[in-house]
Amino acid sequence: MYSFLLKYQPSSVMTHTLVMTCAALLTMLSVLSSGLHHGFTITGQSVTSEENIDAGLQSAAVLALGKHDGTVIVMDLQTGRIRAIVNPQVASEEAYAPGSTIKPFSALAALRAGLISSESRLLCRERYRRGDFDIKCSHPKEQPPFSPIQALAFSCNYFFGKLGERLSEEAFSRTLLSFGFGSRTGFDAVESPGRIPHGSSLASNALGEGVGLKVTPIQLITAYAALVNGGRLLVPQQATASGFTPKERSRLDIDATHRQILIDGMRGAVEYGTAEHAGLVSLPLNIFGKTGTSTANDSARTQGWFVGFASDKSPNIEIQPDSTRLVVLVFLKHAHGADSADASRAVFEEFARSGSRGDTEKRGRIEAQQPVAPVRLANTQVPVRVHMVRENVTRTISLEQYVLGVVAAEGSVENELESLKALAVASRTYALKNLNRHRGDDYDFCTTTHCQRYVEVKREDARNTVVQAVDETAGEVLRDSANQIVDSYFSASCGGMTADIHALWGVAPKSYLRGMRDDNCAGTPNSSWTDVIPADKLAAALQSNPRSEVGPSIDNIRILKRDATGRAELIEVSGDSRRRTLRGWDFKIIVGRALGWNILKSSRFDISRAGQDFVFRGSGFGHGLGLCQEGAHVMAANGTGYRQILARYFPGTSLRREAPGRSI
Repeated sequence: MYSFLLKYQPSSVMTHTLVMTCAALLTMLSVLSSGLHHGFTITGQSVTSEENIDAGLQSAAVLALGKHDGTVIVMDLQTGRIRAIVNPQVASEEAYAPGSTIKPFSALAALRAGLISSESRLLCRERYRRGDFDIKCSHPKEQPPFSPIQALAFSCNYFFGKLGERLSEEAFSRTLLSFGFGSRTGFDAVESPGRIPHGSSLASNALGEGVGLKVTPIQLITAYAALVNGGRLLVPQQATASGFTPKERSRLDIDATHRQILIDGMRGAVEYGTAEHAGLVSLPLNIFGKTGTSTANDSARTQGWFVGFASDKSPNIEIQPDSTRLVVLVFLKHAHGADSADASRAVFEEFARSGSRGDTEKRGRIEAQQPVAPVRLANTQVPVRVHMVRENVTRTISLEQYVLGVVAAEGSVENELESLKALAVASRTYALKNLNRHRGDDYDFCTTTHCQRYVEVKREDARNTVVQAVDETAGEVLRDSANQIVDSYFSASCGGMTADIHALWGVAPKSYLRGMRDDNCAGTPNSSWTDVIPADKLAAALQSNPRSEVGPSIDNIRILKRDATGRAELIEVSGDSRRRTLRGWDFKIIVGRALGWNILKSSRFDISRAGQDFVFRGSGFGHGLGLCQEGAHVMAANGTGYRQILARYFPGTSLRREAPGRSI
């Protein structure tokens, strides 16, 4: 670590960094070795949580940069305090082309000038050309016309090139200058002021590739902080938390609507756009940010940027100015923006582990933080008791052997390795969450869909991809933002919208099971189906359960309420003797139990009457909660890894490789 920090000739800032880092690391080691928690006293001095968190962030920043040439900056965007930094000279003493990280500021200038709004749309032509300037778009082809939010998420060069043609130099420069570009931040006496474009092509500068626009990493992170924190342009200061006093350079007026468009665009970049493959959405934080890839100063190679923000996980769509606490900048030479987003994960993981458990720093004031109770990891070596229903015998096997049998059964027709790995993690997580499911029967799980389908299979007899999927994910489980093992349901097909557990089953809501659109299911085998059921046959099926029994004949069936995912939440059945109202899922289960599980494959359907028949037209197969196997197959076939698949279907959760019986 230290040899890397000393790669450059030490400056006063560098010396301070090294001293602060060493002191913080030694403090943290002292706490760990003595077995004490935060807030205890060692050799007469109070060890604050913030010092330990800073030490962890510094180590994570060093890890994030690795062997790359570049810099990593971690800053409290509410105070401007630098919590960690690697290579301060790279951060402040030379200016570089910002690439697509300038696009939020280009969009803001255009929003202020009235050139675009949230309703604006532009169809991408896959590349932008103007004179000698020619740049491709790297996002997937055949996209619908982009809104400003989508253009930011996918970093569409055509959208912002055309925007730059319409944007006046005065409006663009005024916005850049107000955010501190073109002037020193106050971080270091020898820092570069960067450069603001004058008279050069505005189209290329709006893309961050013009020769007239250069920024330093420290300028960029403070400008982004002001964009998100409500307009406070702060002086970046490298100091410990104790007694820290923030300094403001200026106050900017940022329209709340404009700010939300930019944040939604950056959220989209992390969820489905240019930073998606970093898997940041799977962490127990609200993370949003912007990637950028620019031409290096020698015009020979690329350099990668990523600026990302972290706030506590919340169901609220809007991010308030004072709710975001950390901003991270990763700048890598000879790299791309996606590489920088990947590298940032180490810092956000560390912040999620230690720094996000208590908001101890508010505008320079340090508040006491209570010790965090140790979290016991799941014991992935526990024995599992499986009741073989057909054989009427119970076997005790290892958890990993159980996962092998589940994946062999539930993934019997799956041929994509990454999809099988996602299924392995989901089934392992489900098993650990639901041990003792059949407590009264003296075993854990049955082999039917009541628990998870399971087949008894030896390693040597299982398909190679199934064995590989289980082995390569061994011990990995999903946890939520409270570090609890999640309810990792999966189904054959969600039909284009995953289900909301509260609306489907009426149980407590889960943030990661709220239902979302899934375009990966389009065109898959269960994306649409039609069942025609004779009225007398349907009446007989409903008579099999007192909750749905309405007499020997049915007059009408209608959906009283749908949930946000399109599923029938409440259904009314009218017969010749009575009327019943029941949940859509209960209706589906009652009919399926009587007529076969391939009838009414899901509760996402429409109902119509055709003479003596009822016609059900629907989509999906199964409850639709969590992992959609058909959608996961499509994602894997398109090159998506299992970590990103899990992040997609269980948003806000984190993937952990558990160590048996260990406390942290």
